[in-house]
Amino acid sequence: MGPFHKISIRLGRQGVSILTPPWPPGRLQQRAASRARKAPRSKSLKDHQGNPLSDAALASARAYWDCQRRIDAQGCNGSDAEDEAQQFALMRELSRKRNEYTCHVLGVSKLGVGDRTREPPYIGEEDQLAPAADAAATTFPDVQIDLSPSQELEVEHRAAPELCPEQKRVVQLAVDGKNIFYTGSAGCGKSTVLHAITHRLREMGKNVHVMAPTGKAALAINGTTTWTYAGWNPNDFKNGIRFLRGKGLDPLAVKRFKQTDTIIIDEISMVENWHFQRLNEVMKSGRSNPLPFGGVQVIVTGDFCQLPPVKPFQHCIDCGSDLVPAKEEYTCVHCNKKYNDSDKWAFRSKAWAACMFVHVHLDSIHRQHDADFIALLQKCRLSTPLSKDEIEILIEDRDVPDSAIKLLPTRNEVNRINNEEFVRLNSPPYSYTCLDEFDWNEKMDPHLESKGIRNKDGSLRGLDDHHFAREVQLKVGMPVILLINLDLKQQLYNGSQGTIIGFQRYDKEALPNYPPRGYGFIKQHYVRLFAGKHKKRVPNLSWPIVRFLNGRVRVIYPECILRDYENPEPHSLLSRTQIPLAAAWAMSVHKSQGMTLDSAVVNLSRIWEDGQAYVALSRVRTLNGLKVIGGAKRLKAATGGNPQVREFLKEKFGM
Repeated sequence: MGPFHKISIRLGRQGVSILTPPWPPGRLQQRAASRARKAPRSKSLKDHQGNPLSDAALASARAYWDCQRRIDAQGCNGSDAEDEAQQFALMRELSRKRNEYTCHVLGVSKLGVGDRTREPPYIGEEDQLAPAADAAATTFPDVQIDLSPSQELEVEHRAAPELCPEQKRVVQLAVDGKNIFYTGSAGCGKSTVLHAITHRLREMGKNVHVMAPTGKAALAINGTTTWTYAGWNPNDFKNGIRFLRGKGLDPLAVKRFKQTDTIIIDEISMVENWHFQRLNEVMKSGRSNPLPFGGVQVIVTGDFCQLPPVKPFQHCIDCGSDLVPAKEEYTCVHCNKKYNDSDKWAFRSKAWAACMFVHVHLDSIHRQHDADFIALLQKCRLSTPLSKDEIEILIEDRDVPDSAIKLLPTRNEVNRINNEEFVRLNSPPYSYTCLDEFDWNEKMDPHLESKGIRNKDGSLRGLDDHHFAREVQLKVGMPVILLINLDLKQQLYNGSQGTIIGFQRYDKEALPNYPPRGYGFIKQHYVRLFAGKHKKRVPNLSWPIVRFLNGRVRVIYPECILRDYENPEPHSLLSRTQIPLAAAWAMSVHKSQGMTLDSAVVNLSRIWEDGQAYVALSRVRTLNGLKVIGGAKRLKAATGGNPQVREFLKEKFGM
């Protein structure tokens, strides 16, 4: 990590966290640098495996840190368009230097698809170094910052929460190389564990591919879709498994499969039996290994009590023919085979049994803290019959806030309500158009070409499922929902609800500053580019001010969500920059999945899919924030659950 320290300060109205490099000259910085020069030095620099650096690796390390210092220096100066373009170019150069250093350390001429790069050990400026043979990383001392009373420290809490013991156990199982299926109720921290596993395995040098069955789910975990990882398009399934095995022998696909150590699949409940089986067969073929998924570690997570597979059994796995659906079965006329709807789940796949998963159920709930409410939700999840008193508690006519969001099963209903309510507000609208960018490494990622195709409005087709809308329209008095974890300490998280109380005029100096590490400058570049484009179009550009239900008031600035693909640097980068807010009169149940809501109105009369009612009911933190419409009869019907899922949970967890 080098001599960088995290500090958090208040810049204008924005709280930001900064990783501080050796700072530009100043009395405080000069004293710190003087102390750093006097710090003890080790005899030689070593790589991540503890081996001394070769001359070539040392030269690359010096070049890397020289480039980093140029980036840091620019970050402390102005931030006009020319500076930002230079910063962006320097970030790409930094990536190349890191790639070059890794090649020297590993003793290879170039890295393969999926190879992990390594950050060189820190090297200071030339006048701070001993001769090359004795060069060593220095220790940057703690810096005490004296702030005047007007400069209050504000910590921005976007760090991952600390894991509880049962979550740590799952991470340890992953470290031990086990194939794992871990599940649990909504709010048990499945996504938190996923990120912890990914981080830990990559720290160990593992090549980890994180994926999900849909674009929306993949974007939520900074992953890719199972389709993209496998190199598939929807029409491929019309050709049968033999065709897919052959496609999996494409040289780049083979390289990607062979250099994969671990795959992690989120939202496994939405993965169809045959989809799971197809991925298994293709990876076995591509890796020339008969073991499940070609011998890679397989970790899957999700809750089968929530959303089911999307459009299962469309094409025959053997021949690819369209299946003829009936009430409870599907028929392949060409193969003269019938398939039961009850077998649509991934856990009914032959590949599932072959993986020999360690099955783990996370029991601790972190979203809700009311034991009675948690018990009610558990009964709804497991389709346990509710008593008359429990039903009355759930359908009680509570006075939830006017800002409570309506959770509905279809997008059409959601759009109709949001559009009608938006028109009713008399205040003037403020519009923001997303900035979509795809920086494509064509040589290493040819299969990602489709990500760069643009729609007529200029947005990228590869981001059609992004949780940031293409166009965001806001008005004073409008209820909104936050789409990012902005400040966990202040309880401003993905799903926080509030109302727009005004707009603050654009001030270039008030825009958030990203840490000058990783992709920080690239994100910052896109945020400023977003602001610059809107400023040209709307001279009186302003940002929304939101009062959240917990009383916090914040200016909401543009946010850049950036996805990097795991292949060798420079990575292909896919990003969307937009105001991280959405209208909160209504939202689809699907879109609410993964959110924690302050209050909601759930209409059970239109619930039609297994798991939708439980997903909707479990979004809310407290029973007082929940209003259920539809009556006792509808509540019983909507929480009936799926018999195959109940059987599976009973077999594996005794539930």
